[in-house]
Amino acid sequence: MKKSLIISLISFMFTAFAPNVYAEDFIDLDKNTSTYQILENLSKKYNFSFDFPDSKFKGERTITRYEIAKIILDILSSVDNRIDDESDKHILDQLANDFYLEIDAIKPKLDEIENQVDMLETNTEKQSADLKRLSDLLPFSLSGDLGLRYQMITKDIGKDIFNGTPQVRTSLSINSKDNNPIGYGVRLVSGGVNRTTLTWWKMADFFGKVPLNFDKFFVKYKPNNNFDFTLGRFSNPFGNSDMYFDDEMTQQGALQVFKCNDLAPFLKELSFTAGEVVVNMDKDFGNTFSLNGLAEAKMNFDDFFTLNVKGGYYHYIGENNIAQANKIAKEKSLEAKLSGNTNTNTLDEAGNFKSQFRIADIFAKGVFKLHENFPLSFSGNYLYNITDSKDNQAFRLSAKIGTLKEVGNFFVGYDYTNLQADATISFFTDNQLAGTDVNAHMASAGVKLFPSTILSTTFLAKNSIKKQDPLTYALRVNLIQFF
Repeated sequence: MKKSLIISLISFMFTAFAPNVYAEDFIDLDKNTSTYQILENLSKKYNFSFDFPDSKFKGERTITRYEIAKIILDILSSVDNRIDDESDKHILDQLANDFYLEIDAIKPKLDEIENQVDMLETNTEKQSADLKRLSDLLPFSLSGDLGLRYQMITKDIGKDIFNGTPQVRTSLSINSKDNNPIGYGVRLVSGGVNRTTLTWWKMADFFGKVPLNFDKFFVKYKPNNNFDFTLGRFSNPFGNSDMYFDDEMTQQGALQVFKCNDLAPFLKELSFTAGEVVVNMDKDFGNTFSLNGLAEAKMNFDDFFTLNVKGGYYHYIGENNIAQANKIAKEKSLEAKLSGNTNTNTLDEAGNFKSQFRIADIFAKGVFKLHENFPLSFSGNYLYNITDSKDNQAFRLSAKIGTLKEVGNFFVGYDYTNLQADATISFFTDNQLAGTDVNAHMASAGVKLFPSTILSTTFLAKNSIKKQDPLTYALRVNLIQFF
């Protein structure tokens, strides 16, 4: 049966569907034909719309009697009381009589489909409830991520835009649910212990060559809400903007946090953090230690503006063990003791750092809650190496709008960084900067595709402060699936 042969009887049946396509949108119909005129008159008369793919009527496509019956059934249940023209009512009654067998046959099938959908939804809800009950019984929580990344680093972006490297990373974390008074955490991450700022690996090497490293392994003692003590290998609490310490790095040692809440209507939290950590463990050259202190205040003004202010001091001991370990490894063509970023600090003739590293750090971040899904934030970070008289400062200015709280949320951001050669130890800085002595502009954006899936990208343009060499470009596109 052809649609064009029965159009005078069933044309208005299609008006029960989607409200986006009207008769005038049927691009494959000649406006001078009677078919088009019938559709146009019905759509205007009853303010009906038509649901056809790609705005085409496709009048010569064969339609089955069961398809017609389904359409009539929908009309009978939804538009009968809207028909006030006697001739249109007569057509509707005639259609119901002509197709009553098909309508009676399709109703049980539709009921069966609805029952199957209901059963599937019930089973899905039951499985989710079972998983939640199992999770509630466990004394710990499991989480992790699997990431895919495309990375391109070049001085000629027009030539190398498609010559990047696919990369992979993965992690698995176990954390106690209750930290009162004892808590713990363990994390396995792709990469060896000497890859200080890099957990991403070439996709071609991932399954055959990549080891898993215990990136975190700590125990936390929290007798009350005002104090906690952490021992082991833990997340770095001191890197405010990745200039001092990349956020992928962990530190090992001891950490104490003193915290006071709600000291004033606007002062929501005041805390002091002290850390004694081993930054580099090397059996041949000895260890490098860092004594760190940080004060932080969190303020909230009328729930529209929040301000976070930090001040820190970081004191390295034995920092030249880092320089010597990498110097000897390079001379002997060995794998570097610390791989990841390049050593761009100033060295003397013996291969030691010319500077000691006693670093003062000031950070501030303000957030304007313009909308629940579009907060606007500005931040600034300043580093100063007080033991050197030149090339000893760094600052980063950042702006960002948006958030990734819910599916469909997105953000865009911009960062400007000026990081002089001896402001901090180059091996530990942001892996996007890949060392110190860098002037960089970075744009970033991200979107939450699904409840546990984030797509983000960064585009970096940087060059050396001292040399003023041509720009190096870095493009990274990340797809992260959390679980």
